[in-house]
Order: sequence, then C-alpha cells, then structure tokens
Amino acid sequence: MKTSAIIAIIFLAVPLVIFGQSGMEVAGARCGQMPAMGPGHGPMGGGGCCEMGPGMRGGKGRGMGMGMLLGMADKLELTADQKAKMEKLQTDFKLAAIDQQAKIKKAQIMLREAMRDEKAGAASVEAKIDETARLRAEMAKMKYRHHQEIKGLLTETQKDMLKKMMEERPMMKRVKEIRIMEGKAPEGQEN
Repeated sequence: MKTSAIIAIIFLAVPLVIFGQSGMEVAGARCGQMPAMGPGHGPMGGGGCCEMGPGMRGGKGRGMGMGMLLGMADKLELTADQKAKMEKLQTDFKLAAIDQQAKIKKAQIMLREAMRDEKAGAASVEAKIDETARLRAEMAKMKYRHHQEIKGLLTETQKDMLKKMMEERPMMKRVKEIRIMEGKAPEGQEN
C-alpha cells in the first residue's frame, strides 16, 4: 500500500515540478472548468488558470501591491501625483503581464506537444523547457522592476513608514519570532 501511495505521489508531483502547474492543469483541465482552488494556485500563484498572481490583483497576495499601497495612502501621505503615477504604472504592468502570461502559456502548450511527440528529440524538448523557464524568469524580472518603480515613487519618509507597517503585519511578526527561535534573527533583533 505504501509503495503504491509513493508511486502515485511521484506520478503527480513530477509534472507539477516540471511545469509549475496545479494537478488539475496537468490533468488537462481547461479554462472555465477549474474548480475554485483559492490563492496560490496556477502559474504565477493566481487563483485560476486564466488569472494573474496575487501581486497583480491589487495587492491581495504577498509583497507590495498597488491595493496595499493605495489602501495605506492616508497613512503614507501619498500625494495625488504619486497615486496617479502608481495607477499608470499598474495599468502598464498589467497589460505587459497579460502579454507575458500569454507567451508562457503558449510555450507550455508547445512543450507539452513536444513531449508527446515520439519523433521529437531530447534537444528539442529541452530547448522548449529552457524557453518556458526563460519566459517565467522574465515575468519574475518584470514583477521585480515594477515593484522597484513603485518604491521609487515613495519618499524616504514614506519608505520608512511602509517598512514599519509591513513589520507590524501579523505574518511578519510570526516570521520574526520563528527566526529568533531558530537563532537566525539579524543582529540586534533578538527581542
């Protein structure tokens, strides 16, 4: 019984690792057929196969999203100009992210087709794996650059205020507690 359970886990886990997708997507589910699986599902951690990740849906996920910043606009004392620039950056990023997600999905389809093609050589399949990885890496870089652009709109005072607010979030407090218990807290933050 244990052996068959281990084989089943490996059978399901390998495609997840290779493609970075949920089991439903690997099983061949299509858009519109996905059950609601919640945050963290699908490529880029989105809520479904056709959605973008949490950082791209107004800050509902980890990190500094637009929703989080605009929700703290009063506390951070954002100017109207800062808000307008952030909204423009967000719109531009969303459009670029949609295009990049489409490229990733196309590359994944091509990769699956190559893997099914018995005539495709290993070099061809590996090239498609590399292309998919390159596109995902570019998406990660796009997210990073977007966050840097948003942070670049903040004054030093606002950045300090934001850092303090982030540290006060319950999840951040818990992470700090765990790091202290493990003896991995940065110097001077043991208490």
